[in-house]
Amino acid sequence: MCTRPYRLLIFLILLVPQFLRAQTMLLPGDSVWSYLYNNTRPIGWETPSYNSTGWSSGKTPLGDITYAGSVTTPYLPFGPATANKYVTTLFRKNFTVTDLAGVKNFTLRARFDDGFILYINGVEVLREHIPYGPVDKSTLSVVTATPASIAPEGIAYEIPTCAFVEGNNLIAVEVHQDHPESTGLLFDLSLRENRGGTTPLVVRGPYLQAGSQTAISFRWRTDIGCKGRVKIGTANGSYNLQTVDETCSGTEHEIRVSGLSPDTKYFYQISSVDGQVFQGAADNFFRTAPPANTKRKISVAAFGDCGGKSIRYQQGTLSAYRNFLTANNLDAADAWILMGDNAYNRGTDQEFTTNFFDVYSPSLLKNHKLFPSPGNHDYGDSYSFRRLRSIPYFKSFTVPSNGE
Repeated sequence: MCTRPYRLLIFLILLVPQFLRAQTMLLPGDSVWSYLYNNTRPIGWETPSYNSTGWSSGKTPLGDITYAGSVTTPYLPFGPATANKYVTTLFRKNFTVTDLAGVKNFTLRARFDDGFILYINGVEVLREHIPYGPVDKSTLSVVTATPASIAPEGIAYEIPTCAFVEGNNLIAVEVHQDHPESTGLLFDLSLRENRGGTTPLVVRGPYLQAGSQTAISFRWRTDIGCKGRVKIGTANGSYNLQTVDETCSGTEHEIRVSGLSPDTKYFYQISSVDGQVFQGAADNFFRTAPPANTKRKISVAAFGDCGGKSIRYQQGTLSAYRNFLTANNLDAADAWILMGDNAYNRGTDQEFTTNFFDVYSPSLLKNHKLFPSPGNHDYGDSYSFRRLRSIPYFKSFTVPSNGE
């Protein structure tokens, strides 16, 4: 009997390395970065081939002011004068990824004042507080640094694996001020890779986006990273027409299926590439849009202000609409339009989860083609946020981007 505690201790010791291998810090918050703050933005500075010889270097966090509740950043001028910063400061860092195939996803934490754009191997993968479209050295952040963006823990972002390559990688960040006379600057970043064999769970969706006569997009979110798969067929339980896999692992999943027939009802199944089925039942279906010359009636459901503060409004709307479908012998409308204000009060990701996805995912979202539009609450009731494409609304929904 006296050997049992020792056996338990040995078992726990064996488990510890497995846990530690689940997460690996690739870039800690006190890493040394190269930086440029001479009021220029050289062409190709964010690419691996650019020669940054001559740039200054320093250990993060980098900046020149002390933030309440945070560490004192090393004093570096980052501009011609204390009360007149250069609008844009550039940062670069090389790092190595090994066994990329075994990574589920990456977690990046950033602290910044006021906005930033992040590139990995020359490709933009993230921007915060910077307006959509091309930028230059004079482009201003449209939002002043928030308490969350300068807090010691920073803001966490999930980065899919396809942004990286096996071996050497380059991460480049440009930090922009909110006005030319800005008096403070802060940059800090850490990057962690997530591995491990935990089983992923669907925590949002699935939901149907950008449906047309011959194509449709499937979106869903899992709690940990994995590669997603969609199978479709014309009968429930028989998904032999198409199988489409994601090429990289992450928590935000989007798969576009094309080559479909107009005005046809399909059934689908979502799963991980390794075979874990998330959903695939009689209510996982969609109907493609009818041809342009159709003579049949088209049904459209339009919900306005459906992100109200109280869940009872959404639940009441859902109940009334489902009763309408039953009374009219309909399985789903041909299109579901959102007319704005889909999340109260500030259009946060959590508000979308609680007041929209959690309410409608179990029924309507899995079989209605959704066409959203934003309202002032989706923009956080902020005029500046209307210029951004990094707000939760645009991260949550697939919307036209080229006048489709």
